[in-house]
Amino acid sequence: LLAAKELDYNEYDSALRSLTYGMSIASLTGVLWTMFIFGRNWKRNRYLPHSQTLILLVFEMLSSIGQLLYTSIDEADAVFDQTWYQCIFYLTSMVGQYGTCINTALLALSLYSITSFSTQLVLKIRWYLNILGGILPFILGGTILSIGSGEIFDTSSHSIFYFEKELYVVIFVLGLCIFITIVSMIITQRKYKKN
Repeated sequence: LLAAKELDYNEYDSALRSLTYGMSIASLTGVLWTMFIFGRNWKRNRYLPHSQTLILLVFEMLSSIGQLLYTSIDEADAVFDQTWYQCIFYLTSMVGQYGTCINTALLALSLYSITSFSTQLVLKIRWYLNILGGILPFILGGTILSIGSGEIFDTSSHSIFYFEKELYVVIFVLGLCIFITIVSMIITQRKYKKN
């Protein structure tokens, strides 16, 4: 799509939708395969970082399903304008994206805690990290949906379901998660180099 030199602007939306559809199917296939591999050794999934990785995979699967919901139905179809469909699409897509960001940061924190703290402390905080990673994206997505539902679905273009205040939330969550991930990984790498 980026290498196309002569792409008509009218064809851009359909090309982007088909690219998103293909990437969503590939992502969903990869996630399901990885979850199958994780399921073969279920005893490991109770411990960090495997439990956090499994939660990350579940949210990635939700995000892929949300994008498949968006790209598989034509905008001319009557179901596309139904409020229930828009809510399902929004919640699966955005909760999946928020969950992916948040759980990536929590995974980095769990790897940092494994290398830096005692085993007893890690065993105590693992449940809190898993609960936080599983519930916080739903709270964030549901709160944004309930506060801005009139603005989210009132756009003339159905390709973007954002309203202005949500962009600030997305930028803040993404920036904070990237910062936590990078700092945790740098500290973890320095601890490995010292040992």
